[in-house]
Amino acid sequence: MNAFSAFINDQSLNSQQIDFVHKVITYIENNGYMEDLAVLLNAPFEKPVSFQKLFDIQRQIQLRDAILQVKDNALVADAL
Repeated sequence: MNAFSAFINDQSLNSQQIDFVHKVITYIENNGYMEDLAVLLNAPFEKPVSFQKLFDIQRQIQLRDAILQVKDNALVADAL
């Protein structure tokens, strides 16, 4: 949740964007992390609006960085 707090607390996000971030969080909670960012292009993420159309490039990069941060943390924890 901490990795995504900037998105969740961003007052400028619309309801579809908030729902998308919650889908990402749920996916990570169920799977530990997101192995490949290409997952964002598949179900359930592509409906009702795709990642590329839902977020501007700056927010896409921020969300990508948050996802990768979670993955890096999970892999470091696994290595210990």
